[in-house]
Amino acid sequence: MTKTSATRVVIFRARHHTDIGADYEPTVLALKARALADYDCTEFLYAVTPDGEEIAISFWPDEAALLRWKRDEAHRAAQRQSGRWYADWRIQVGSIERDYGAPRG
Repeated sequence: MTKTSATRVVIFRARHHTDIGADYEPTVLALKARALADYDCTEFLYAVTPDGEEIAISFWPDEAALLRWKRDEAHRAAQRQSGRWYADWRIQVGSIERDYGAPRG
């Protein structure tokens, strides 16, 4: 994927509570699909480490797309659950300045 300097990146890092609840993973997967399908998110990477640290990295074509996503009601409803799901969390937003590498395959 080739990105320009206008591409925005959001890095979400969190540590889960021990008992996160059965609704967490379906909510995350639904939000990921919604961001990609309805809000111009170009890529969404999500992983949870064995010790409960979550890392999600999403790429957006511009700030306007990112702000539309931020206002999405399902996204906002999930954010209201953050205290139940996470012991701590952090969001970092930036721009991609360079993106290069070897082809996959």
